[in-house]
Amino acid sequence: MRSFRTQTFAIAMIIATLMLLTVVLIGRWQLIQYERARIETRMCMEIKRLTKGAISSEDKLRIWNDMSQKLHLESPLSLAFKVNQIDELGNLHISSTRNWPERFSPEPALTTSNEVLMAKQSKKCQIEKAMISDTRWIHASLYSKSQAASIIVNEDDALVAIHRAINSAITYLIPLYIFISAVASFLLTKLVTRPVLRLSTVMQSVDKNGLHSRLDSNAEYEEFGEFIRSYNDMLERLEKGFRQASLFSANAAHELRTPLTILQGKLEQSINRQPLELTPAELSSMLDEVTRLANITKKLLLLTQAENGELYLTKSDFNISAMLNDLVGDMEMLPHAKTVRKNFEDSATIFADELLVRQLLVNLLSNALKYAIEASTIEIDLWTEKSNCVITFKNTCDYISLQERNRFFDYFYRGDPARNRHIEGTGLGLNVALEIAKAHKGNLYLEDTDLNVIKFVLCLPLRS
Repeated sequence: MRSFRTQTFAIAMIIATLMLLTVVLIGRWQLIQYERARIETRMCMEIKRLTKGAISSEDKLRIWNDMSQKLHLESPLSLAFKVNQIDELGNLHISSTRNWPERFSPEPALTTSNEVLMAKQSKKCQIEKAMISDTRWIHASLYSKSQAASIIVNEDDALVAIHRAINSAITYLIPLYIFISAVASFLLTKLVTRPVLRLSTVMQSVDKNGLHSRLDSNAEYEEFGEFIRSYNDMLERLEKGFRQASLFSANAAHELRTPLTILQGKLEQSINRQPLELTPAELSSMLDEVTRLANITKKLLLLTQAENGELYLTKSDFNISAMLNDLVGDMEMLPHAKTVRKNFEDSATIFADELLVRQLLVNLLSNALKYAIEASTIEIDLWTEKSNCVITFKNTCDYISLQERNRFFDYFYRGDPARNRHIEGTGLGLNVALEIAKAHKGNLYLEDTDLNVIKFVLCLPLRS
């Protein structure tokens, strides 16, 4: 498993190393350019010395050594100069160091041509690069009417000193820089990972009994706010899931206990009775309880498959208008004092699992029939819009508070027991209907209405 702290430290060191290389390369180049400019400036200053008057043999040697020192040359042989002068009598005097390359061109020379004199007599020091015997030289020249002087300096030798100084500085500074970078990277890594470690410690302290606790996003850095909010949302979902699981277990145990208790009592009575026999009424009662157990088990299995994404759908095209019309007709044949008003779009065809959709519609119709008040009207509408089939089930009921309405889709919830104790059911019908709708990429929800009206809206895609 990769370590976030190690990776952060490595990235910080890589960035520091890249910065060091950039600084070294740019700094080295700038220092060399500065040194080259200094050498050229110094050469122009020295060449003006050569044109101030006649140079004797003793002066030539002294000037040669002096120039070498001022240009930071390790040997005078890395420098050469030559001066051509015309005295008042028109005689030409040439003075040069012994290492002046005779084949070097251009060589300072005098001429009587006015055009050439105008071109050369700029009275400014001219700097140019020259190659002599595969060696790079810096050439400085200065021309006047009676004098012409040139100085050449071996460029590589002239830059030896600055190269040595740079290398010496790098030798001492790079280890120091790496040490400082390592310390800074370590501190940066520790600073970056400190909130994560702190949050990790808090998260590890949360167990199933402490899911109600939340992290304070205002107590950490702003960048961790979204992370903390996501974590708190996850805790809320987990808390809700644990609460629903606990409630589901309790409700399931309660619903299963009732028919099992009845079956146990009937069997015990039969065993204690002499002779051993069961009356038809007792057998019918026991069959009802077994059927109730089977229905609960079937619905729980369907809900489990749906929640785990394992609900297999056998889809086909069928007329949902005709299906709903048949179911409403069957419902109207049951003994009750309620009327049904239906408004269906003809021949609404969907592509879905016909058996599951039938069970969904039966659950909603049964729910409307059970909870509608006597002598009221149940309104059922069906239409298609865009790519969906929409069905609404509306009935008038006793007053139901918002708190109760928000629990309609809770497992085993059947409303107020005092009001609904005579109504048959398991409290799983709406859950099954919702999961079937979701399995078909549809939806089932309770529409906001008056508190004495229930209206469910079912949306199913025509082609899911």
